[in-house]
Amino acid sequence: MPPLPHKPCAAFVGIDWAEAQQALCLQAAGSTIRQARSLDPTPEAIDAWGWPLRQRCGGHPGAIGLELTKGPRVAALCPYAVLVLGPVTPRSRGPPPPRW
Repeated sequence: MPPLPHKPCAAFVGIDWAEAQQALCLQAAGSTIRQARSLDPTPEAIDAWGWPLRQRCGGHPGAIGLELTKGPRVAALCPYAVLVLGPVTPRSRGPPPPRW
């Protein structure tokens, strides 16, 4: 299979998964403004956040840093082909690995 063409990321998102709510922080590429919000851990809430983000990115990928690398919450983000999921090492365990 040929490699996919590279497009610059339009947004960068950090997600902190929690039992009751997820904390999200989004920063658009080229901006210094960060937008924080919380999200219920339901498929409906993820859809209500994910599809508008896809439109906001305008076909460019959005990079998402996740502490988790598998599981139902990570799988819930997989339908959004525009999102690039990447592992992030928690701050308490040292610096994140150089992977993006």
